[in-house]
Amino acid sequence: MGIASRRTGWLTPKFHTAFRSILEINPERYAVAVPAYCLMPDHIHVLSAGMNPASDQTLWSRAVRRRLNAELHPFSLQKQAYDHVLRTNESGADAFTALAHYISENPVRAGLVSTPSEWPFTGSLVRALPGLDPRQPTFRDAWWNYWNALPD
Repeated sequence: MGIASRRTGWLTPKFHTAFRSILEINPERYAVAVPAYCLMPDHIHVLSAGMNPASDQTLWSRAVRRRLNAELHPFSLQKQAYDHVLRTNESGADAFTALAHYISENPVRAGLVSTPSEWPFTGSLVRALPGLDPRQPTFRDAWWNYWNALPD
């Protein structure tokens, strides 16, 4: 999700806290988890996963965007987000982990920090895995074991 006109100045620890609260909206209705996210000075990366066949990531995304725009005011998100649905070859354990790693490496590629662990605005939000962190070497096994144990 890009910030309109690539504006900066909105990314603060207070916004990060609000962002995490927004991601948790109505988990029973949407059944969506966020294994990886990264807030950058002018955009946001979110890797979400539907937790059951009835989950609705499209409605969840709309609700999140609406709440984020209210929280960002006077800033706002770009009108059109870049959403990408993972293909089968992108959703296996290694490919999924590589995508989470790519997201967490964003601040390093942008020259903001030397290592992903230095960036305070990266994380995960999976209720059943409160310590999950896409920057940690345990991410792949922790997420994949949890994901594969979910009922179909």
